[in-house]
Amino acid sequence: MAFVIVVSHDGSEHHKSPVFESILDSPDSLTYPAKSCTQYSNGGVRIWTYDRNSMVPENENVVDSDGVYIGVGCAILQNEGVVDVKSVFNAKETHPEAVQGDYLILGLDSNGNGGIYSTTMTFCPLFHHKAENHDVFSTDLGLLNRCLRSRIGKKTGVFFDSNYIYESIENEWGTREFPERTMFADIQRVLTTTQYKFENFAMLRSVHVIQVSQVNDFNIYWFDDNITNFNSDSLFVEVEWNDIIPSITKESSRPSL
Repeated sequence: MAFVIVVSHDGSEHHKSPVFESILDSPDSLTYPAKSCTQYSNGGVRIWTYDRNSMVPENENVVDSDGVYIGVGCAILQNEGVVDVKSVFNAKETHPEAVQGDYLILGLDSNGNGGIYSTTMTFCPLFHHKAENHDVFSTDLGLLNRCLRSRIGKKTGVFFDSNYIYESIENEWGTREFPERTMFADIQRVLTTTQYKFENFAMLRSVHVIQVSQVNDFNIYWFDDNITNFNSDSLFVEVEWNDIIPSITKESSRPSL
């Protein structure tokens, strides 16, 4: 599943849309085309979700009088299993340790309050563009770039981010100085180490460095609540190259022709 969400800064429905809705209405517009597209509207929030008919379990989206609750991936709620996104969001607000899995969810109530939650090491990316009167979120970077009205009459290269290009070439395997950057200067990656909150439809964010000992997403794989020290020499076995060569070159180890 993929989605695009357009949030008006003041919750109003009267601002000109920053996106081409005709592009978003087509499931073929995604980088990896979907089977179908569903559109929702809730006050100053517009939503497009795209279904690929995946057999992988997913949390059901909820759009009701309370607000909008959209997600990708799969969150598992303790003692309840795979529940809808609204239930997952409420659990993250009250007892986050009860939620595991690989997921990214966005919840925004009817008063414009909410936030974004995700697994610390997630395979579910989310991208953000701040327009004049809106915030635009998408799980598909290519779709987000193509649907923006600000692209009219301009070449794609105008929007390239030189810092991102530099890091991709010169610092490919090092620590990124600009982890939130994408190839487009006006589109940023939503980081899992940053807290994103909505207050009265305005998005606020604050840096929140998550220590490894605080991560509960994968407790199901840990034993006795101990975290393995991956720098420990005991995890590695010294093997002499001369011990390996004979086992490779033995005539008996070769398949007969």
